[in-house]
Amino acid sequence: ASRRRSASQAAPAPTAAPSAPPPVSGSTAPFCGRVGFSGIKEPERLARYKKVVETLGGTVVESAEDLVPGAALVVEPNPLRTVKLCAGVSACELVTPSWLEASAEAGAFEPLEPHALHGEQQSKGVHWDASAARAARVACAGCLAGHTFVVTKQTTPRPDELETIIRKAGGKTIERLPTGALEEPLILVWNDADRRSCHHLLVATGVFAVKDTELLDCVLRQAFHPIFA
Repeated sequence: ASRRRSASQAAPAPTAAPSAPPPVSGSTAPFCGRVGFSGIKEPERLARYKKVVETLGGTVVESAEDLVPGAALVVEPNPLRTVKLCAGVSACELVTPSWLEASAEAGAFEPLEPHALHGEQQSKGVHWDASAARAARVACAGCLAGHTFVVTKQTTPRPDELETIIRKAGGKTIERLPTGALEEPLILVWNDADRRSCHHLLVATGVFAVKDTELLDCVLRQAFHPIFA
């Protein structure tokens, strides 16, 4: 029987800060000055926020690869499920724009934690708890740590972006399956568009399969999918 398993200029006007998120056990890396943005739709507001970061001596980062421990990713509540969000939830602090508004008023970067994204969120139809995800990130080495993945060619997001998300969550990626016997179980990340070309892999012994959308859901929640247990 197959072992395949699949889970089908002017600073922004200050506003009132949101209620503080629940305290989290463990520790987080000190703020390193790197700030990314995801899902801020209004160009003028985004430009103002970036100006605040630069004025206060920080660095605006544009790539998900640059979201490292100690960085901050500024997102709106119920954030869009972007590559940056899916990488940042594993790698750094997710904060709301109130953090930059408070920092602009104070003339210095304010602590991140009081402005952390928290509570129930919805991203592209996926309900997830930002407080629980943050607690899991602080408490462990990564929700995909200890697992090796190979990504097919037609995933959404692109394979290179998905590999970044996997690595930020502690997973390891390889470009292709070994030609010989597998020395360790591998997890194939696939998309419906790849079904025909990777059918032989979906039924291979020692290869587990998870769809790209399911993997992203797992990462957002920072929770083990049953396949990773």
